Amino acid sequence: MNLTRRNVMASMVAGAGAHLMLRQSSLAQGTPEATPQAIDPGDSALPTPGYALARVRTLADASQTQAAVFPSVMADFLPPTRAVEGYGGYVFALGDTNPATAITLTLLAGEASAEEAGAVAQDFVDGLDPRFAVETAEAGNGELLIYETTTRSAAEVPPSLYGCHFTMRVDVTSPGTDIMQDVYPIVRDGLTPEMAAMPGFLAYLWVKSGDIGTAINIWETAEQTAAGDQAVRDWIAANAIPETVGTPTVYSGTILFAELAGIA
Repeated sequence: MNLTRRNVMASMVAGAGAHLMLRQSSLAQGTPEATPQAIDPGDSALPTPGYALARVRTLADASQTQAAVFPSVMADFLPPTRAVEGYGGYVFALGDTNPATAITLTLLAGEASAEEAGAVAQDFVDGLDPRFAVETAEAGNGELLIYETTTRSAAEVPPSLYGCHFTMRVDVTSPGTDIMQDVYPIVRDGLTPEMAAMPGFLAYLWVKSGDIGTAINIWETAEQTAAGDQAVRDWIAANAIPETVGTPTVYSGTILFAELAGIA
């Protein structure tokens, strides 16, 4: 996908992932391990979200992301973001190919909530150590049109979805394609229920931003993720899916923390 297009999207997003850099206060706090046990689960009765913010950032090495950035995000960014009216969830995952990469997703009720969350994020950014500023490889925001989650109870899935697998696929539709008419209905009515019926399924989200469609999958194990990916390929091959521009941009990671309406 065109990098300029991603940069345009990045300028529209203020708060997804909280500009993953080391907060100055973390420098004096040591490097606690990134484990889920010390994390407040928050309010489990989250509202179903209608808007999504996503970011992908890579620091110099994995120790910065896991030992400093993640605890700082959980301690300093997430609590005030949770307090935003319309807050609907958050995911923090480490990249599979590069564990120094953080993939984050913030879910909100709508654009108004996103603007408020952006102000919270800016306050967080103002306290960050500039030595750990990094480029945003992928950033986007948009209307969350599909939000499908497992029918299993929270007690039947890993706490905070720790260790579960997260995949984000970003596609740009071809010129002349009406994403709402040509893509969204068949994904909603065909692919979504097929995946939801598969073992290990936890969540499927589909986000629209102009001519860009972003699909997010969460599965419990790597094997179930692979089976889900194959199901998507088979479904695309069997259906008349409009062509996209270039090669889809795909990010995959392992979740350190997630709280999502209907799951955790």
